[in-house]
Amino acid sequence: MNVDVLERGLRDLYPGKTMAAREKERVLEIAKPLPVYAVSLTDAATENWPEKARQVAWRHLVSGADFAGAADITLLTGAKTPEFASFAEGEGVKGLVAAIETAARLFERTEQHYEMRIVEIAALYAAAVWLAGPDSMFIPYLDGRSRRGGLLEVQPDYVRHITDLARRTLETPPASSR
Repeated sequence: MNVDVLERGLRDLYPGKTMAAREKERVLEIAKPLPVYAVSLTDAATENWPEKARQVAWRHLVSGADFAGAADITLLTGAKTPEFASFAEGEGVKGLVAAIETAARLFERTEQHYEMRIVEIAALYAAAVWLAGPDSMFIPYLDGRSRRGGLLEVQPDYVRHITDLARRTLETPPASSR
């Protein structure tokens, strides 16, 4: 993890407060980063969209006694050093943490090897923890269907759901052109 990049990014967001100062206020934990993959709307409309996903960042979960946040670090094309891209707090981060916890419980019960990733389809406002492996699994945390009784769970039909949603979105003209 590139703590220097994270430190600079947080310092820019919270002027006058270094990571050390924030640590004095609350104990910070910085989790191992997860790769973030993005899928375009056009690619999401194909049944093999997971194969078209491209890594765009590393997401670091940053948590303390009274908050949780997610910081994205990117390496832009042609750049030599990683850059702090964003920091988010709120319901989306809470959903991500819950999806990661669900994935961790699955890891305990399986002998298969999976790589934990995050996949985002921004045009659909959809995101999931993606357990990439021989039988990839998706645990959506930004998706109207993902919360059933407050629990996050593997959605076996997630690839089909995203494909159908993307196709419907592409077929529906924007409101201004109707």
